[in-house]
Amino acid sequence: MNKGLIIKNVLVILSLTFLTMTTQAQWLSGYYFKRAITILPNQIPNGAVLTDFPMLIDITGSYLLNESNGGNITNSSGYDLVFSVDNVSILDHDIIHYEGTTTGEYKAWIRVPSIQDGTIIYMYYGNSSISSDPSTSSTWGNNYEGVWQLDNDFYDASPYGRDGINNGSVNAGGVIMDGQDFENADKTDHID
Repeated sequence: MNKGLIIKNVLVILSLTFLTMTTQAQWLSGYYFKRAITILPNQIPNGAVLTDFPMLIDITGSYLLNESNGGNITNSSGYDLVFSVDNVSILDHDIIHYEGTTTGEYKAWIRVPSIQDGTIIYMYYGNSSISSDPSTSSTWGNNYEGVWQLDNDFYDASPYGRDGINNGSVNAGGVIMDGQDFENADKTDHID
């Protein structure tokens, strides 16, 4: 594994606003619920337009609990949550966390074809026919040499699959999920 890899793109965490359930003519087949996520003005620096951008979705709500716990999610792993910008095609995404029994917390990276102030992304859920994980390394695209989220594992989420091996780091709190502490006294902590 090349230790000197440079990540070519910058990840930005955006604040999102949820609207109430929408009723529109177009709807992804098989999904019972739909919510709009709107990128608020000034959330994208300098009014830029970002292309094929992996954006973090971090949401919590009682509607995201499993059906058996009073929510609207049919799959116990949250696999029936998907995203679209055109109400026709599903966006590539990488689920990093779902808790459907008490909080309804869901975290995923989604690749948005084009994002700017005012972009609307639709979140669909409640499809009982979904049983497999829709996460894909295509979320990150070929511009990412590696994506290690370091939440208790060293798997590479990029298309290159450059999984790491821990050498001395320990679990530590992180911004999005848990991370790793590489500052032990001997200064030899690293990932191969």
